[in-house]
Amino acid sequence: MTSGWGTLLECLWPYVDFSSKLALVSAFYDQRKVQKRLLDLPITFSVEFALINGDRSPIAQVYPWDAECILAQFTNVDLVVDTGYLHVVFAYIRTRFDTLYTKYGDHVRSVRVKGAWPARLEDEPWAHKLTSLEGIPHARRAQFLNITELPNFTRAKFSEWAPPVDPDCLGYKHLRRLELRDVTNPLTLKLPQSLEEIVVVNSSLTITNTEPLPALKKVTWFQQNVGSLLKHCPNVTWLDTTDHYPQYTGPLMNKITHMAVNEPGTVPLEKFTKLAYLRFYGGSSYVRFMPAQVCQQLTALTLGCSPQEVLIFEHMLFQFVNLQRLVIDGFGIYFSPRTVKHENLQKLVFHNCCFIEGKLTAQLPELREFHVLSTKSMVDNFCDMDQYTNLRKVIFADSDWSPQFIWSHPKVVDLSLQNMELHYGAFDGFPNLRRLHLDNNCLTSVQLTNPYLEEVSLADNETLKTVILMSPHIKKVDVLGISEEASVFVVAKPQQIINGPLANLSISPSKHWQLPPVPALILDLTQSDPLDELCVSPRTIQVNVDLPDEWKEECPVYLSPYTHSMVTNVIPIDFTEFAHLTVVNLLTPNWGDVIQLPPTLRKLSIHDPTRKQVPQFVWESPADLEYLHLGQMEWSWSLIGSEHLPKLMLIRVQSGPKDDGPVPKTFLGYTWDAETVTMGKTITIA
Repeated sequence: MTSGWGTLLECLWPYVDFSSKLALVSAFYDQRKVQKRLLDLPITFSVEFALINGDRSPIAQVYPWDAECILAQFTNVDLVVDTGYLHVVFAYIRTRFDTLYTKYGDHVRSVRVKGAWPARLEDEPWAHKLTSLEGIPHARRAQFLNITELPNFTRAKFSEWAPPVDPDCLGYKHLRRLELRDVTNPLTLKLPQSLEEIVVVNSSLTITNTEPLPALKKVTWFQQNVGSLLKHCPNVTWLDTTDHYPQYTGPLMNKITHMAVNEPGTVPLEKFTKLAYLRFYGGSSYVRFMPAQVCQQLTALTLGCSPQEVLIFEHMLFQFVNLQRLVIDGFGIYFSPRTVKHENLQKLVFHNCCFIEGKLTAQLPELREFHVLSTKSMVDNFCDMDQYTNLRKVIFADSDWSPQFIWSHPKVVDLSLQNMELHYGAFDGFPNLRRLHLDNNCLTSVQLTNPYLEEVSLADNETLKTVILMSPHIKKVDVLGISEEASVFVVAKPQQIINGPLANLSISPSKHWQLPPVPALILDLTQSDPLDELCVSPRTIQVNVDLPDEWKEECPVYLSPYTHSMVTNVIPIDFTEFAHLTVVNLLTPNWGDVIQLPPTLRKLSIHDPTRKQVPQFVWESPADLEYLHLGQMEWSWSLIGSEHLPKLMLIRVQSGPKDDGPVPKTFLGYTWDAETVTMGKTITIA
C-alpha cells in the first residue's frame, strides 16, 4: 500500500460501513496499515438471525466467535456488548465474553454494555475499560447490582428502572452524560464534577450537590423543578425543560444558545444575548410580541400549539429573517398571496397542521429539506416544488390527501411519500434520485429507470400488481407486505432484498430462481406457487428460507457452500456440506429419527411442537457447539451426542435429561425462560 492509499484510507475510514472496514483489513492485512485503525465492534449473544433487525435493515452485529477473528486483526477496538433482555442466560454471556477478553484484551480500547448485567461491574476483568452502560426497560433486578470504582465510566442511560446507589457512589465520579427516562424508582445522587450533559424525563431525581457543576453544559429536565439543578450550573448553554417558571436562569443569560420551554412568556428571552435555537409549544400569541432582538438572533425555531391555532406563514418569514430551520407543529396555516423572499431558510417542516387557504409561493432560494408530516390540506396543489431549485430531500407522510405536484425535480436525492393514499406516480423527472420510499400507499404499478437510484421501499402497498426496477445501481429493495399476486422485476443485483412472497420477485422470468448476490436473504415462499428449484448466490452467507409444506420436499434448494447462518424449514439438507456453518435454526422440519450435523456449529435451535423427542444427533468429529435450543422436546445426553460436545455451555429446554451423562466439563446448565438449572439446583437471575 502506498502512502497515497494510506492518506485515502485516513479520509475514508470514518465514513465506510462495518463490512467495508473488514474487507479493507482483509485486503491490506499484509501491509499492516489498517488493523490499527479504530473499529466499533458490536457483539450479540442472541440465538436469532443476527443480520436483520425489526426495521428490516441490515445491522452490523457479530457473534462472539466471529468477534475473535476480527479482534485478531484489529488492535484498537471499542467493544459493544449487547446482552438484550437476557434471552440467553447470563452465565453463558459472561463466560463467553470473559474467554474472548482474556485472549484479546490487549486489542480492546474500551467496552460499552447495552442491556442487563446482573453482576458487580467492578469485578469484571475489563471494568477499567468500561465507558458506557445502557440499561434496558424491564431490566430491574437483572441490571447490575452496584458500582464502586470504574475509572473510565463516562456514560449511563436507564429506562423505567435505574439501580439505587449511594449518593456519593464513586462509580459515577467520572460520568460525563447521564440519561434517565421514565424511571419509576426515586433516585438520590451527588452529580460528579465531570458531568457535561444530563437528561431527566418523567423520572424522580434528588440532587445532593452543594458545589457548582462547572462542566455541565446541556440540560434536559422534564416534570421536575429545574431550578434545583440550575443553581449549581454556571455554564449551561442548552436548556430543555417543561418547567413553566424556571428559576436560576439569570446567570446563564449570556451563555444559553439553545432553549426549549413550554411558556416563553415567563422567560425574559430578550436578555439571552446568545440564544440561537428556540422551541416552545405555547402558541403564536407570544410570537407576535417577541422582541426584535430575539427574532434577529434565532437561526432555528420550533413553534407548536395546543389546541390548534391559525397562523399566517409569511408573517413568520418577515419576523425571523435569519432562520435556517423552521418547524411548525399543530397550526392551521394560511398562505398569503403576497410574495415574500427569505434568504436563509434551509429546512422547513409542517407537522400535524392543516393548510386552510392559499398556496406556498414564498421565495426560499436556500431551501434544502421540505417535510409535510401528519398534515391535512383543504387546498389542492398547495405548492410547486420546481420553484425551490436547491431541494435535496422531500418527505410527505401520514396525510389523508395525495400530492399531485412533485413529479419532477432536478436535484432531489431523497424522496419519501408514505401513507399518502397515492394511486400512481411517475418518477423519471428525478434524475439524481438515490432513495425512494413509497410505503403504505395505493399504488398499482411502479416502473423506475432513475440512473442513480440505490434504495427503493414499496412496503405495504397491498394493491401493487407490477414493479419494474430498471435502475442499474439499486442496492436495497423492500417489498414486504405487497400483494401475493404482484410481480416484481429487478435488473440490478441489489445487496439486500426484503420481502414476503419472494416468488413474486423475478430475477429471470422462469420457475428456476437464481437469487442475486445479497449478503443476507429472507425468503417467505409459503404463499407462492411451486418452484422447480431455488438457487442462492455463493455470496449469500446468511439465509432465512421458509417453504410451503406441500412442495418443500419437491423443490431443490441450493444454498451457498459459504453459508454460516441458516434459518430454514427446508428438508432434506445435508448440513455437513457447509464447511462454514455456525448457526442453524430449524423451523418445524420433518427430519426423521437421525440428523447429521457439522462440527463447525456453535448454536443449534430446533422448533417442532409436534415432536415428543429429539432425534439422534450424529457428529463427524468433536464439535464446537456452545448453545442448544430444544424447546419442549424430551432429550438425553446420549441422543444429543454429548461425548462429541466438549464446548457445550448451555441447553435451553423445558425439562431435564433422561440420563446422567456424560456431561461436558464446560456445561453451565440447562434453562427455560429466566432460570438456569445446573445439576438439579435452580438459580433465578431475573
